[in-house]
Amino acid sequence: MKATIKLLIICLVGFVHWFFGNLYEAVVLSPNLILADDRVAMLAASRQLFSVSAPYYYYLPWSPLAIGLTVYLWFRLRQTEFVPARPWITYAAVFAISAGLVTGYIIATFNLTLWVGSAPYSEAELARLIWQNTAVALFRLGLIGATIFCLYRSTQLAVTAYFEFYINRNHRTV
Repeated sequence: MKATIKLLIICLVGFVHWFFGNLYEAVVLSPNLILADDRVAMLAASRQLFSVSAPYYYYLPWSPLAIGLTVYLWFRLRQTEFVPARPWITYAAVFAISAGLVTGYIIATFNLTLWVGSAPYSEAELARLIWQNTAVALFRLGLIGATIFCLYRSTQLAVTAYFEFYINRNHRTV
């Protein structure tokens, strides 16, 4: 049970890291892009800013690791007697996989064409893409938040079960 609790905490840290990075994008980057006077110039500046080191180097290690560990925990907890956490880890795995799929869509549809691409866009095309990117990114933020809640609930139940087991075991030996 200790190993499961540690893995749940690692998953939580990974998803919280991912959540706040995406929240920063939603609160800081997206409004600036949506309300910019000259989106084409802003896109050029962003592309130049990310020419050496792109943001995905920062996110890349955590997201797949957190998703993979969540799915692993789903398999692990499915095969134990620890029944209370099963539905929560199942929901967490579904939300995590969904967030990963939406992220793949965002990367393929927006990130690779807008931020690290070189294709020119008109002001109207850019406005449409930025609004779509923002909407899909907010949906992903909701999925990541739901994953965090389910992982938190799983962790809470696992810690409670561990302490109850520990107390019951020590109480019987006294």
